[in-house]
Amino acid sequence: MARSDIKALIQELFAAAAAFKKSRGYPAPKLYPGASAAEIEAAEKKRKIKFPGTFTEFLGLHNGFDGFWGDYSLIGVKGEHTKKALAFIKMLVEIDTDERELSSERAIKKYESEGEFYLPNYPIVGTDFGSSIILFNPRKTRPDGEMEVVFWSPEGSPFTRYGSFAEMIQAAIVDQKRRAKTGPGRTGKGHEQ
Repeated sequence: MARSDIKALIQELFAAAAAFKKSRGYPAPKLYPGASAAEIEAAEKKRKIKFPGTFTEFLGLHNGFDGFWGDYSLIGVKGEHTKKALAFIKMLVEIDTDERELSSERAIKKYESEGEFYLPNYPIVGTDFGSSIILFNPRKTRPDGEMEVVFWSPEGSPFTRYGSFAEMIQAAIVDQKRRAKTGPGRTGKGHEQ
């Protein structure tokens, strides 16, 4: 997907999120100014991850997106909003890891072979600041380097999944446009506000 496509998708998503939130009286979504290539690379090194290309493009355009889909925010690579999100994610990962009591690589592999996610093994890129996070699943990487996106919660499977970052953004656009027109209520997916 070309950079202009991601830019257009994010602009469309921002407009859809703003319309939805305005229709409910919720705080407006917020896009942050983009990060530099050096800042993105430094964040990848520090977090020991490699972002898919479309997410890297997003970060270059916008270093985070608060309220992109209901209560969910996409985290950036710098700034107070990113520090706040990473602190929350760290706490959630520690709680989940302690509860799972997986003390060996063998136990972790078995747990993951059952379709679950041992969170320290995954690039986490979003949260609702409640009990859920958004992660990339490197186990499902396409030939173009794009990864499956998973909305994870401690309740376990089934998780909402999208084939790529761009597919998740497209789903968020469709959902928020529909919900802005239809009025209050949940869609049943479990990750929208």
